[in-house]
Amino acid sequence: MSLTADQLRHEALMQRLATDLLKTKIYPSLDAAYKDVRTILLDAEQIGSPTALNRINKAVKAALLEQFNPAWQDVTKEYQKLAVYEASYYAELIGKWNDVELEVPGSKSILDYVNAALMVLGEGERVKVGAWAEFVNTAADEYVQQYQNLIKAGYVKGATVQQTARALKVFNDGLARQQAEALARTGLMHHANSAREAMARDNADIVDKRYFMALLDNRTTLGCRSLHGRTWVLDDDSYVRLPRHFRCRSSYVYLLVGQDKPIGMAPAIGSGKDYPTDGEKPVYKGRKDSDKFTVEQVPADITPDAWLRQQSPEFIIDSLGATRAKLFMDGGLKIESMSDAFGNPLTLDELKQRDAEAFKRAGI
Repeated sequence: MSLTADQLRHEALMQRLATDLLKTKIYPSLDAAYKDVRTILLDAEQIGSPTALNRINKAVKAALLEQFNPAWQDVTKEYQKLAVYEASYYAELIGKWNDVELEVPGSKSILDYVNAALMVLGEGERVKVGAWAEFVNTAADEYVQQYQNLIKAGYVKGATVQQTARALKVFNDGLARQQAEALARTGLMHHANSAREAMARDNADIVDKRYFMALLDNRTTLGCRSLHGRTWVLDDDSYVRLPRHFRCRSSYVYLLVGQDKPIGMAPAIGSGKDYPTDGEKPVYKGRKDSDKFTVEQVPADITPDAWLRQQSPEFIIDSLGATRAKLFMDGGLKIESMSDAFGNPLTLDELKQRDAEAFKRAGI
């Protein structure tokens, strides 16, 4: 095994905390919020004027925030506990595999760093930047706005309050849950990665570099895949912040003075012999997708290009999309060349300007 393998296993276990908090805190708060709003609508019996609409939406906002805010405050408290634990755990993990002893910052120092750390989510011009608290506040505003817009739409269409309530139920059980899950899982990785960074900076005399580690499977984004294996020295503040996007699963392996790359083996999820070739889309059941793909052990420092070239054509197409897969397989275009230095995927036009020969070789 290796430090990398232990880290990946630990991160998979960490996601159980997000799952538990969604089930015990967030989803129940969404259900309670919907019931409160439904009661407001049914008590009104009808929305007969703009004045009534404004009055109802004001009451809806208060009801939603009364459920939303305490639930996410509880989640944040749990993530703060995780951050303090994570700094200690990761210091011990590095020590275990390198026979060194690292210092662990105090709880206040860790939380100060985590709370101030900016999340930079998205790619290119579609980037959202802010601290965790700002993302939670923005999510609350958007949650309220989506409810209010549906109520306004019902009013404009002349819908009954019962019909509007049904539309809200669809949103609450669908998109609202999806958005909450994305925020919860992203927040967990933000707290874990920031705590590790705080620990690493506290040991700058021993820790030398960050090694970008993306999960090797077909669900990894092109941006994270292209950054896999890239390193930044610890005092280089231009490093890519993690998480990079909502539901990002990438992390850093911290290397000590004298180390250039992680050693040992790490798990990857490749195509295997059972990958569907009849056009069927894989049904994802979590990180391993074990009913469709094969979990294998690969060198921890394998390049994304080298690993993906070992996979089936169907797997590559599913990972990159048809055009980029053809450029990769037939045009010889490397994964690292498909994005810029920050992992922002280049458009096909930009790729053609950069490497027209790859397009010719691929017959595109």
